[in-house]
Amino acid sequence: MHSIIVPLDGSTSSERALRAAYAIAERAGVEVIALLVRTRPDEQVDELERYLRSAVERFADSAPTSVLVVDGEPAAGILDAADRPDTLVCMASHGRAGLNRLVLGSVAEEVVRRSGAPVVVVGPNGANVPLRSERAHLVLCTDGSPAAETAIPATSSFVRSLALTCDVIHATPPDADVSLELLPAPVPVRQWAERACQQFVDELHAAGVDATPHLLFGEPAGAIAGHARATHASFVAVATHGRTGLARAALGSTAVDIVRLSPCPVLVAPANTG
Repeated sequence: MHSIIVPLDGSTSSERALRAAYAIAERAGVEVIALLVRTRPDEQVDELERYLRSAVERFADSAPTSVLVVDGEPAAGILDAADRPDTLVCMASHGRAGLNRLVLGSVAEEVVRRSGAPVVVVGPNGANVPLRSERAHLVLCTDGSPAAETAIPATSSFVRSLALTCDVIHATPPDADVSLELLPAPVPVRQWAERACQQFVDELHAAGVDATPHLLFGEPAGAIAGHARATHASFVAVATHGRTGLARAALGSTAVDIVRLSPCPVLVAPANTG
């Protein structure tokens, strides 16, 4: 990780991402780039740059900081600015466009949908972020599906860069049936969950990540958010289910609700990326 881009748009909701971005940058020793995408030519660049410098002023001692104003459509401008190796986007789940029906905001949804790299999304409750001096850990969610496994490479890299420990969480409703599409024959839910969780832990150990399995039984998003809150988690990590990004059909309603309920920022790893 070489830099972190924080998209801002003048709204207080977009600025919620700043604390998380600087906490990550401080731990990783990288630069923060405060970005604003200018959508109207009548907006003065120098005024927008002044806004950016003012927004980051209280955090700027934590990490090297620069400001950047680019022209274009918001999501495209963010993705173009982030189109360089080892650049992480950290953004609030909604900004100028407000909340949409998916709770995540149209710009954040579009960025994750089109990004080929992980994005840190700071939801409305995602205020818990680690200081450099604190022991910090990440909660990686799995449901045992092949799509969930795509979060492992991105999570491993993120955990190593920030010197985190990792909890692997498999949350299952207590009365759920195991999908026969995933198994050659039915097995008890607990046995399946233990197997899926341990497989993730083994892969993380092979990647040099300290990971511990945890089984949770209950409504998945609430159980995961509750575990993150109880353990003072610094981040939650989840994979999308395809290329359509943070829509319920692609990420799944559970993952959308995790972003909404999580007490900490959520690392969203697009399927088939590392």
